[in-house]
Amino acid sequence: MGLVAVAAALSAAIPAGAVLVPIGRTFGDLTVPRVRAGTLTIPRNQASGRVRVIVGLPLPPLASAQGRGLSAHGGSRRLDVASAASQRYLAQVSAAQQVAAARLLHTIPAARIGRHYQVVLDGFTVSLPVTRLPALARLGFVQKIYPSVRYHLATDTSPSVIGATELQTLTGARGDGMKIGIVDDGVDSTNPFLNPAGYSYPADFPKGGRKWTTPKVIVARAFPGPNSGRLGRLPIDREASFHATHVAGIAAGDSGTCSPGGRDHPPTCGLSGVAPRAWIGNYRVFNVPTPIGNVANTPEIVAAFEFAVRDGMDVINFSGGGAETEPANDAMIDVIRNVTDAGVVSVISAGNDRDQFGMGSVGSPGSAPEAVTVAAVSNTHVFAPTLSVRTAGAPDDLKSIAIAGAGSSRFPSSYALTAHRLVDVGALTGTTGDKVDRRLCGPDDDTNNAAKSSLQPASLNGDIALVSRGHCTFVSKAARAAASGALGVVLVDNRSGGPDAIPIELPLPAGMISDLDGANLRAYLATTGGAADVTVGNAIQRVETGRSGVVTSFSSGGPTAFEHLLKPDVSAPGGQILSSTLPEFSGGSPFAVFDGTSMSAPHVSGAAALLLQLHRGWSPQEVKSALVSTAGAAWADTARTQEAPVTLEGGGLVDLPRADRPLVFTEPASLSFQDLNVSHRSDSRALVVRVTDAGDGAGTWQVQLAPQSTSNGAALDVPPALFVPPGGEADLVAVARGSADAAAGEDYGFILLRRGDDTRKIPYEFFVGRPQLGVLQPKQLERFQIGDTVNGPNHVSAYCCPAAPFGPPPDYVGPTMSETGTETLYVTSIDRPVANIGVALETSSPG
Repeated sequence: MGLVAVAAALSAAIPAGAVLVPIGRTFGDLTVPRVRAGTLTIPRNQASGRVRVIVGLPLPPLASAQGRGLSAHGGSRRLDVASAASQRYLAQVSAAQQVAAARLLHTIPAARIGRHYQVVLDGFTVSLPVTRLPALARLGFVQKIYPSVRYHLATDTSPSVIGATELQTLTGARGDGMKIGIVDDGVDSTNPFLNPAGYSYPADFPKGGRKWTTPKVIVARAFPGPNSGRLGRLPIDREASFHATHVAGIAAGDSGTCSPGGRDHPPTCGLSGVAPRAWIGNYRVFNVPTPIGNVANTPEIVAAFEFAVRDGMDVINFSGGGAETEPANDAMIDVIRNVTDAGVVSVISAGNDRDQFGMGSVGSPGSAPEAVTVAAVSNTHVFAPTLSVRTAGAPDDLKSIAIAGAGSSRFPSSYALTAHRLVDVGALTGTTGDKVDRRLCGPDDDTNNAAKSSLQPASLNGDIALVSRGHCTFVSKAARAAASGALGVVLVDNRSGGPDAIPIELPLPAGMISDLDGANLRAYLATTGGAADVTVGNAIQRVETGRSGVVTSFSSGGPTAFEHLLKPDVSAPGGQILSSTLPEFSGGSPFAVFDGTSMSAPHVSGAAALLLQLHRGWSPQEVKSALVSTAGAAWADTARTQEAPVTLEGGGLVDLPRADRPLVFTEPASLSFQDLNVSHRSDSRALVVRVTDAGDGAGTWQVQLAPQSTSNGAALDVPPALFVPPGGEADLVAVARGSADAAAGEDYGFILLRRGDDTRKIPYEFFVGRPQLGVLQPKQLERFQIGDTVNGPNHVSAYCCPAAPFGPPPDYVGPTMSETGTETLYVTSIDRPVANIGVALETSSPG
């Protein structure tokens, strides 16, 4: 980009338009401009509009004031909101809030006070004119002003993947007596996977809207957001709710349930949630309609967590999220910490953004340090049609290859009956006399021009083309194949796991197979002249792949964007998960197959419920430690030969039988050393892990490092051994170091504790770097600023996090987009409270 003009704005800005010049950003499957052209319209009367915030008040909330001192005494460590001591403290908080509200309304008469929070926050929501935010901030009792942030919604044999079936067999634990709160879009209590037969309400239940409760779904509450209308006040909207019921089924669906089948799966019996006898609490927050579906806002989510703690939930599941904001201003960071202090486990989805933004894409509230943040891995099977090689002598593993469809379409049924020749385009000789590139793209300077093809005319007449994903769009690949006579296209995925569906319909029948199946298929075709007869089915089947535990390509990776904390914490199945939903959503069946970290989180919520049933005295921190330290490997590749990095898997794939016997607790469960700055000298940071005997954990543990990534000049120092006394604890001090001449890089892996055959692990991560923006001479930011990004030295070529803000590289693997160009550092001073500060790009010159 050449000359740019930037307008700076404080708080509310005058109405203005900004036309952005698009910069070509073409990668792989879609053509996406780096900056989309358009007009930035500031709504009329913006300066006199209203804004909704949460005001934090001085007293600690009940969970913080009394929760941290909880002790087991042989029972649960959960906060008792109904106790006399709790009620006295809540009365004190309420009285203080009334005084604060009166003072606020006296100062800002136009303000309107909404929801009050007393258990997980001390504060209330306020709607007020945006111009009065500075006045609000100046009030002496206002400790914090939290913005209202928008959040979006991010099982058959899957419980066995995390060892739930084995644990149930060994211990008989099935979640009896446990309560799992689902903060989501509304649970359908009539779904057959949540059949209340054989259940009875616990004491003091049901709660909320009794019309929507059963002895299985014991709470039904709604938290309507702005403009959610009449339907937003209902605990479930049958025309909009679909997600929470799926989540609830994964966590606690009744064992032995049968699905009659649906559009995305055949009839399937033997379904079970992870904790099938647990109760469900329904807390609906996703009720604000938008063009991309229902969303939720911070005030309603905080209220839902508050009520879940008040109602006595043991575990809260939140399968949603949003982009991380500054943690100091993120109400959910404080809420998760206080929920943990109250003795309640918070399980949060990591997010589904790695495909789009790469590593460092974990969202909020999964970025909360106390949350159990969950990544998604593959299931033992997929639900898909199959491609079958029909040539005599073909290996058995090529006779039933799962193939995902394109958009909502699959290969026509005739392709299942009549064999067609499948041709590996890489085996063909192209127009230049060389072999055709398997990606089937245009030249590197014009990859998506479908008119430019290396295929010989008619070289695919009547055939199905086998093509690699990546480097150019799906549509252009299909067009080139069709122009050479192909009747269909089979794409080989370039992501691990899968197969992934093609997100759009193509102009000819198409589907996608996994990278491993593609490699095996091509290896066979190399022995048959590059072609073989195949049939491609149309009916959905359950295809057993035996490839569970592979981290999905969408599962967001760490570290967190602002503080560079190690996330996620653990992994669980989130791909191809069959669970309950609403027939209105699925088109008739009360079951459906979903993908997402939304599905992996409730596996861990159910797992936490089972552990709490077996160990009533465990705190949320101890549950988290048990899950992280005992987890098995999650895999980075489809063949399951390479363990995923801790920034993708966390501690790894949950292993419940091992988590039931952790031997030791580690606090914290993982170590985030954050950044070491070696710009001028060596740097180091020490962190302490408290290792506590969890039962049979006493003795001497050898301490070893198992690094997954190292950089030159960096080191992590740990003691050679650690003695844990019976029933006691010991401190393990780990020191991350970067020498003055260390190479910039990221270091991560595991600290291993070994005692005989027992091994427990502590994930760790840190950056070594030389931040370059700090060496620039800053300039004073003007209201209207002109500068350029061409003339001058380049200091920074990569930023984190996320690692790929403009999308993944053209072939998904390798370095992300280079962000070279000269930088100018601007500074400004603020002498009064402001709502926000930012800049808008007004215009730019070519280049």
